[in-house]
Amino acid sequence: MLNSLQHYLQNMVWKAEIDEVVSVLLAARLHEVAPLFSLTKQMIATSNMGIIDLQKQLPSELADDILASRSKPQPEAINPTKDKECQRIRKALDSDDIELVHLLLKEGRATLDEAYALHYATAYCDPRTVKDVLEIGLADINLRNDRGFTVLHVAAMRRDPFILVALLSKGANPFGTTPDGRTALQLCSRLTRRYDDESNMADAELQKECLPVEILHQAGMKNLFEDEAFPPAENEKDLYNRLLYLENRGKCLLLFGLPQPFIGLMPFLALFSSFSSLFLYHIFFFLSPCKF
Repeated sequence: MLNSLQHYLQNMVWKAEIDEVVSVLLAARLHEVAPLFSLTKQMIATSNMGIIDLQKQLPSELADDILASRSKPQPEAINPTKDKECQRIRKALDSDDIELVHLLLKEGRATLDEAYALHYATAYCDPRTVKDVLEIGLADINLRNDRGFTVLHVAAMRRDPFILVALLSKGANPFGTTPDGRTALQLCSRLTRRYDDESNMADAELQKECLPVEILHQAGMKNLFEDEAFPPAENEKDLYNRLLYLENRGKCLLLFGLPQPFIGLMPFLALFSSFSSLFLYHIFFFLSPCKF
């Protein structure tokens, strides 16, 4: 029975994303399940997971063991001197010390992009630290890290609404895809608990669970914030309110009797023509009693 269960788990691991395999590796290590531990360790060793992520997500001895088993050095380790300066920036972010980050940048030995500082802060730091890094204004918000992920992709996996809105308000591209073709919305949706039509949407926990997906879904509506009747958001709060407003407009359309399947197709109509965008504008806002 135990062998059958282990065999089943090993088959399931092959279907998991590499970021999910990390959790399985730690569980197998804790419960001393040797076959599953060996499999997940090998999968991570042969993956494109970077040194930074390994060191942050795994115990130091296990991370060092995996790095030693790799046949070729990772991009971060090619220039030891530059890597040391990048580590200083990341350590400053770990302590939420933005003043120290400013001092390190003035020294000019490493940039925010070279340290993947915005990726790092988005994945591991307090949301306020992410906002502080964005306000420095020296990081490329659509930069891809060594895995080919943008900052928004990393934020989608963390699923923090504050960070998502902050990045989108600064120009993060919601249409960018990972090397295997997934958008931020798809990454976030995969990690979100599914619910059915009978679920209680008034449940605060369920609303919090679904909010990151809703934010990315609304932000992905082409030309929604580029229309002259819809000027760019001034700040994170403004964008956040607009996204929630659009969600309420969809619920309003249901009250007016518009079929729900049609509402679900409306965002895709905007992908093809300016006429569709104008049509969407009238559908969403003509029925509304108020404007921004």
